[in-house]
Amino acid sequence: MLKTIFFISVSIFLISHEEINSQQNKTSNKTIERPVEIEAITAPFEMPQLKKPKFPDKTFNIINYGAKSDGKTKNTKAFKAAIGACSA
Repeated sequence: MLKTIFFISVSIFLISHEEINSQQNKTSNKTIERPVEIEAITAPFEMPQLKKPKFPDKTFNIINYGAKSDGKTKNTKAFKAAIGACSA
């Protein structure tokens, strides 16, 4: 169960919006074309252009960060350490 919770938590950080929509489209049998790039921003003030995020294909197992699956241990620090390593 601990591995499942961690997988779901980290997936939120690792899966891009496009991948989520792609998975939803496969299950709903709808085809939606998405632009390859983000449309340029035209604003009446200076603003940097947006870029699509890129996520590496990595797994961070919270057990490697001190988590225990005994049903008693609070694994908050292990989650924090794994998420920190993931974002680094």
